[in-house]
Amino acid sequence: MIYWGLTTGMALFALVIEFVLIESTGGSFVGSTAEFIYQSCMILLTLGGIYACLRYFKFGFIQRQLKENTEKKYKELSILRFGIIEMMVCINLFGYLFFVSASFAWLAVISAMTLFFVYPSEERYCSEVGFDVDGKSAIRNTLED
Repeated sequence: MIYWGLTTGMALFALVIEFVLIESTGGSFVGSTAEFIYQSCMILLTLGGIYACLRYFKFGFIQRQLKENTEKKYKELSILRFGIIEMMVCINLFGYLFFVSASFAWLAVISAMTLFFVYPSEERYCSEVGFDVDGKSAIRNTLED
């Protein structure tokens, strides 16, 4: 439910920017040096953020947090991962609003497409955390079969 709410909200936000705000403002800083600096930073932050979000549960400090109360922590950290991606989408949409540059729109689309790869399902839970839903080690269960 949270997934679809965030995704729908982000899509509505993008539509409002495209069809309401761009037509009324026309882009505030078109062709400025600020556009180049902001665009360079956002490309690096977006691509780095996507990589970090896709590998989120492989980081050591995240795995240590998942040791206790794995299922609850997984839900919390999945929502946080969604929030990070949604934030990248919104920041890129604001860049598109201010500079009317297609690169910001494409960065927002690429970030939004990342949401399909981080949707928290039972199968993804088992593969990212390494445990079955029953709490047994997924690696041990595959070796026993």
